[in-house]
Amino acid sequence: MTEPRATAQARAFAARHRVDLSRFRASDPAVGVTCEDILADLRSRREAAESRNWWDLRADAAAGRNVVGRAIAAGVIQDAERSQHAARCVNEPGYQQALEERIAAAEPALARPGVGLRASAGGGARGPAADVNPLVAEIARSRPALFAVASAEGPPPTLFVSGDLPPFVASGDERVRAALPRIPWQARHAVAGERDGARALAIVEDVSGPDGEVAASAYAGHPGVREYERRVKDWARGPAGLSQYDRQGLDRADADAMAAVLYDDLFPPDRGAR
Repeated sequence: MTEPRATAQARAFAARHRVDLSRFRASDPAVGVTCEDILADLRSRREAAESRNWWDLRADAAAGRNVVGRAIAAGVIQDAERSQHAARCVNEPGYQQALEERIAAAEPALARPGVGLRASAGGGARGPAADVNPLVAEIARSRPALFAVASAEGPPPTLFVSGDLPPFVASGDERVRAALPRIPWQARHAVAGERDGARALAIVEDVSGPDGEVAASAYAGHPGVREYERRVKDWARGPAGLSQYDRQGLDRADADAMAAVLYDDLFPPDRGAR
């Protein structure tokens, strides 16, 4: 793709914030894309992300239905109240989070897809060693509308087929299992599947230093890693019946959401009204 004409300041801005200049239109073609053009586009996308259009409601309703289904399964609400609670998830700010908290209180061990992922979205740098479900966490962060709609179809895949962490490791060494959340995710399947406890702990040590993520990339071809990537890819396709128009709407909603995040990072909203 041909690099668009842009000012030096705009190119520096794009490099600093990892913005694709080809997405922006220059107000003056002779000058090229300027910082003002970028900010005007981000501002308009932020306004679009805030508007309650049909797709926003559909995505919210999809996420709400997923929470309501889990609340019923946890015994927090009755199945006869399903539609009532789904409507409240869409129309009442904070109600969906309140349901999440009731689910957590009713059944602390319940696997709650999406809980914690939304907290990590835009919440500061969290390395791969900190994410229990890294690929899904990235979708929740960068594709919030797709995440909501896919979640309505079924819970997100977990890193291991049995959950975010395996119930046991091949070596039987609990020190190995306890180390799994602290190491880069690409190495977790190799460590969990290693029968020799000493060898498993050696891998943990190798991938735990400053260059741990580089060392962990050597295990990215593990069958467990590939299988996890396949499950996430299949899940992230969303409902099979989505039309091309709907998928384009998803793309626009996600692009607007990410533009809104960048705009608010540049110009933090005034939260100081007291």
